[in-house]
Amino acid sequence: MEIMKKFLPILLAALATSTINANQSDSESIPLESDCIKCDSCCDVPNKTMTAAYNQADGIYVCNPKNYFLNNSFATISFLYIQPIQEQMETALRLFSPATSSNVLYKYDFEWKPAFKLGFGSYFDRDRWEAFIEYSRVNTSMHNSVSLGNSGGYLQDFWSFGNVGFNFTTQKVNTDWDLNFNIFHLDLGRSYYNGKKLVFNAHYGLKTGWINQKLQSESKGISLENQPIALKADFKSNSWLIGPRIGIYSHWMFCKGFRFFGNGSASLFYQKFSKIKLREGDVGLIPGTGEWEAACNYSTQLINSSLEGILGFGYERYINRNKCHFDLAVGYEAQLFFDQNMMRYLQQSNNHGIFSSSLKISSKAGNLIFHGLNITARLDF
Repeated sequence: MEIMKKFLPILLAALATSTINANQSDSESIPLESDCIKCDSCCDVPNKTMTAAYNQADGIYVCNPKNYFLNNSFATISFLYIQPIQEQMETALRLFSPATSSNVLYKYDFEWKPAFKLGFGSYFDRDRWEAFIEYSRVNTSMHNSVSLGNSGGYLQDFWSFGNVGFNFTTQKVNTDWDLNFNIFHLDLGRSYYNGKKLVFNAHYGLKTGWINQKLQSESKGISLENQPIALKADFKSNSWLIGPRIGIYSHWMFCKGFRFFGNGSASLFYQKFSKIKLREGDVGLIPGTGEWEAACNYSTQLINSSLEGILGFGYERYINRNKCHFDLAVGYEAQLFFDQNMMRYLQQSNNHGIFSSSLKISSKAGNLIFHGLNITARLDF
């Protein structure tokens, strides 16, 4: 430390001297702008320009007569074998009192389901830009059942609030979930080469459609007076959405028509939840009356988002004397739609005022997820 204290003033003095000398030398070597104008040996200020470049367009060129506005068109059909998953869909909780064993949380048993996509596109006769519209549909129903059995403890139904007070023993919980997913997206882009084998297509467009959900829950058990009780709950969520979409298609060509591809996109959209409903009743206590013990309606608007991605392999070739072109692609696809489980959000918000000590409010609605196999066939004509 003593050495540093001795050399620190000397180092600062040396830096200050070098800075002064540098400033003096710079002021002497750089002429003023007025002097440069009068000096014949002064050079001109370089223009800040860049060399213009053109990315060679890629596309399918089939032998067909051209019309005035469009080149060839194409159609696609996709078979999906996917697993729809939605967060915050837990069915029931097995409790032990006293805590002789760990509690068990029963999640929803999400099944693999078939779905499909249909698409149509055309190339413009202006620099090979293309427009593409695609419709995606997932219409599915799932059933989940949880039984108490002989394993001890007791069940707490997560969808019917009537048994939260533990006034009867729940023996079985059944739930049925219906999903009606219909989405359109319109893309405008241009495929171009990046080198000789890699092709990109940055696209911009619009996403719109509607997502409807419905869930029915029934909890059967025995009251403290040994009377059978059935609790029912109906939930509904309807929404439509619209907003911009941006993404990129890419593929790397191997040889003889084979390629590896990767596509990704993101969307930001306005989503209107017009009908979110909750209906809960105790069938065993008020049979045949058609009355509900709890009812709640809710509507809201959100700025939501979604992500999509797919990776896979494809094969293409010209057919019918080059008058048509066929393409087959197989890949793994995943989609993520944020904040879609408004049924659970409404159910917990409604029940919180009744059993605030027993339920935990979700700060946000759960996300909706799709993932699985995508097989797409395309025909250019």
